[in-house]
Amino acid sequence: MVSAMSDSDDERHALRDAEPLLVEIRDRRMILTLNRPDALNAHTDAMRLALIDAYERFDNDDGLGVLILRGNGRSFSAGADLKEASWAHPELSPWEVANRRRLGMAHFERLEQVRKPTIACIHGYAVGGGLELALCADIRGRSDRGSHHLDADRHCGRAATAAHRNRDRARDRDRRHHQR
Repeated sequence: MVSAMSDSDDERHALRDAEPLLVEIRDRRMILTLNRPDALNAHTDAMRLALIDAYERFDNDDGLGVLILRGNGRSFSAGADLKEASWAHPELSPWEVANRRRLGMAHFERLEQVRKPTIACIHGYAVGGGLELALCADIRGRSDRGSHHLDADRHCGRAATAAHRNRDRARDRDRRHHQR
């Protein structure tokens, strides 16, 4: 968040650039911009927590009708930031590793639970967890310059699960709509 104590535009701009997620409300749209362009918008724990908070805010605000996910810079998202991976931090306890793994999945699961339409605007790379994030949205759009890839050994099970969850979620929405 931009501090109230920042007086200069340069300071406000620098603070904004340090935020892992930019949230913009326009009309009835919440626009979430993954904001780590130097790291191809790789997901960090801070970004995951910010995404979960934004999904909660969107879901609970009746004045908002659609959520749009996009990436800042030349990429939608390169997935998890490997500098934060548990194997890169042998000092972590098994409990801390388990919590990180849960958080790694929680932002995908929370996006899948959003009750209103979600759109992922993909440009550049959407790799691993970045593609998984896009798969969790209801609608995905890709620019002509987009590239996407899942590491089959690590992600296909989760991506296939995300695809099935989307199918089940659409079926549940149809049922609720027809019950009205």
